[in-house]
Formats: sequence, structure tokens, C-alpha cells
Amino acid sequence: MKKIFTFFVTCLIASSYVIAQHSEALPGTLKATTLSGVGKRPVYSDPDGVLINQSSGDELYISIPAADFGSTTDQGPINFNFGEVAGNGGTNMRLIAPAGYLPYRVKINKMRVCFKDNIISNLEVSLFEVYPDPSLTALTTTTLATAVSAGADPKYRCIDKEVEKVFDYAKFSYYLQARPVPNQTDNGIWSSKIEDMSLVHVILFYAYL
Repeated sequence: MKKIFTFFVTCLIASSYVIAQHSEALPGTLKATTLSGVGKRPVYSDPDGVLINQSSGDELYISIPAADFGSTTDQGPINFNFGEVAGNGGTNMRLIAPAGYLPYRVKINKMRVCFKDNIISNLEVSLFEVYPDPSLTALTTTTLATAVSAGADPKYRCIDKEVEKVFDYAKFSYYLQARPVPNQTDNGIWSSKIEDMSLVHVILFYAYL
């Protein structure tokens, strides 16, 4: 009975996976014939133990927390308090953070910015792409998406902005910037109180190609 069971399990595995013994893969690695041609993406096990490739239609996400943001200028310390961040009060300090560390070549569908803005100034958060063009003496920086708050509100809010951009870390780098921008007659400055204006996090929604 044990031999029959072992043979049955072996046949099931062999129907989808074979030990690579050819030039297409390294000896001793598994080659899944059913995953051929899907590109580079994770393979995971479902609750029944079946290995499945991550579908290009599955939307995944990564959160960039407030703790990742730091100042780009010498305008004093940033304000950080239990998961939210703001620039030094009375300044137009810009805060930047890496736009996550995502797998090679994924498509960013949208950016979600969660914040509080209860002052005249608006909070602007932008996603940038950077390219060191060998033919130029300065970096080429492209704005991919920008979310801006509108109107004072003491409650926390979130804004979604479409991105629809393929991230290619072999060629580009990506970062986020948060800053106060003018609204009406003000000059666009951070409040002296973090509870008046702060950034909580930025979430990037992505999918495999």
C-alpha cells in the first residue's frame, strides 16, 4: 500500500513539475511546465498545497509609513508622533522617502495618500522617477503622480491618484516627496502643531506584468 501511495504522489508531482535536466534551467531545480511563459513573478502555495504563480491580474500593495520620511533641508528637526510625520513648524520643509522596494518590473496602478490637513496650506505628495541620462549633466526627474489636499478638515483623509506606470529598477529610481503648498493668501508652510497637518502613509498598489 505504501509503494502504491508513493507512486501516486510522484505521478501527481510529475504531471506539473519536473526536475530540470536540460539547458533551460540549472540541474536540480524545478521546472513547472504549467508556468512557462508567464514572466518573472512569485510562486506561492495555496491552502491545499498547490503551487500557483502570482497572476498579473492580482492587485498587490506596499505601504510607505511616516517613519520612512526625512527632511531634505536644514530647517530644523521633523515632527514625528505615533505614526504621522510633519515638517518643522513655520517652514516649507520638504520630506522625502523611497517609493518602496518592489520586485523587478511591476506596474504601479495607483497611489493612495493618507493625511490630516486642518490649516490653510494644502499638503502635496508627489511620486517621482529619476534617470541618470549618460548624455546629460543633470538628473532627469519626472513627476508620475501628485495628490493635493483641499480644504481644512480636522479628520484624517485619503486621496487616490492613478499612476499607471511600470517601475523598472534596472534603469530608474523612485521616491516620494511631501510638502505644504500655498492656498489662497498663505505661503505654504507647516503648522507648529503636528495635529494640524501631517502625513500618515503612502500606499502603492501594483500588479505583475
